[in-house]
Amino acid sequence: SDFSTFFPGIQLGYMYQFSNYFVSGLEANVTFNTHQKDTLSCDCPENPYVSDNFSFRNQMQSSIKGRVGRALNWSKSILLPYLTAGASFANVGLTYQNEGGDYYSKTTTEAGWLIGAGIEWVFRQNWSLRAEYYYANYGNSINLKIPSVYGLEDPKGNARVDLSTNNVVVGVNYWI
Repeated sequence: SDFSTFFPGIQLGYMYQFSNYFVSGLEANVTFNTHQKDTLSCDCPENPYVSDNFSFRNQMQSSIKGRVGRALNWSKSILLPYLTAGASFANVGLTYQNEGGDYYSKTTTEAGWLIGAGIEWVFRQNWSLRAEYYYANYGNSINLKIPSVYGLEDPKGNARVDLSTNNVVVGVNYWI
């Protein structure tokens, strides 16, 4: 299942500019999902009263990442193209239920990696605007054990979500 959503958030970071205009920094952020649940139903074609329902939740994502770039003077302002990489964390959950009363649920915080690129524009003293893209991958994020469905036992029964995200970030920064 694929879905798009809006993640408002906050960030905090530190950047240092060297004498050759090379810039390096570290930042952390937290974002909160406005579309916290996606549901997938698997209906039985032979019996319309039988269905399996899965709900996936991606409630919050955060990251710690490094940035490297080179400051460029441009029309009385500064542009900073940069690359970024680091660790990302997602608070996610998976739930299974059916009309027979079977219910299984798991919520966890998963760690993954991220890589991306962006550009930051210093448009006023202490103020900048940035646009960034990054890809985050959490691998086999959630493995929900489903040992029994309709009274039928299967000790290896499970559902798995492989989570990865494509993120486009627009932000306004104030520098101290």
